[in-house]
Amino acid sequence: MRVRTSSTIIALSAIALLAGLALPAANATSATGEARLVEVKMGLDSLSREDQGKLWQRLDDYAKADSLLEFCGRKMNLYRRTWNAVSPCVETSALKKVGGIFISKKKRYLEILGGNYPDDDKKKSLCEGMAPQLKSYVTILEQHINEASGMCSACMWC
Repeated sequence: MRVRTSSTIIALSAIALLAGLALPAANATSATGEARLVEVKMGLDSLSREDQGKLWQRLDDYAKADSLLEFCGRKMNLYRRTWNAVSPCVETSALKKVGGIFISKKKRYLEILGGNYPDDDKKKSLCEGMAPQLKSYVTILEQHINEASGMCSACMWC
C-alpha cells in the first residue's frame, strides 16, 4: 500500500490537492491481548519537508483561484467544503493551521483584486475575459474536493 499523506492535507486548502490517499493501519493491543485498530489521522508532521512545500504552494494556488472565482461572483465555499471532505482523516490542528493560512491568503488576494479592478466595468471585463479559465478552475476544484472526500470516506482506519 502506498501512503500519500500530502494529498489529503493539501486538499484542505483548498483544495485540492490530492492525487491519492492510503493511510497506514495503527495496531494496538487491548487489555486482553487482542489486536485492535486505532483511529489514524494525518497531521502536518506526517509530511516530508518536500511535501510540506507542495502543500503551501498548492494552498497558495487554491487561495488565488478561490479569490478570483469569488471576485467574479462564484462563491465555492472551498474552505468549508474541504474541511468537511478531509476532517475524517486529517488532524483538527492541521486543518485549523492550513485553513487559517488559506483564509488569510484568500482575503489578501481579494483585496488585491478589488484594488486593481475598483469599478464594475473593469471587474466585468476581467471576469468575462477569464470565463473559460474560471470554468476550468471550478471543474478542477470540484474534482479535488470529491476525490479527497472519497478517499477519506473509504479509509478503513480513520
